[in-house]
Amino acid sequence: MQSGYRLSTLVGYHGCDQLTAEQVLSGNTHLNRSENEYDWLGDGIYFWVDSFDRAMDWAKQSSKIKTPYVVGAFIAPGFCLNLTDYGVSEELKLAYRFL
Repeated sequence: MQSGYRLSTLVGYHGCDQLTAEQVLSGNTHLNRSENEYDWLGDGIYFWVDSFDRAMDWAKQSSKIKTPYVVGAFIAPGFCLNLTDYGVSEELKLAYRFL
């Protein structure tokens, strides 16, 4: 079992308002971290991996967004635990016991 490995670069999509996207792409601002209690993966900027359509659906469903838009990004995750990898649940159990 691997104890973490370097993942390949991912393509991620972030649903947001068109004005925000234009400001980010022009370098005038940056995306802000989400810090909501309901963010199940914790504080951060959320991207949908390989799913432009899912990011757009999220933006369309948000009551805070006037003009739905999507920003794409190349994400280099580096060394991390790939939760989509088969067998990772055993590694999680060991880490949980250790912590």
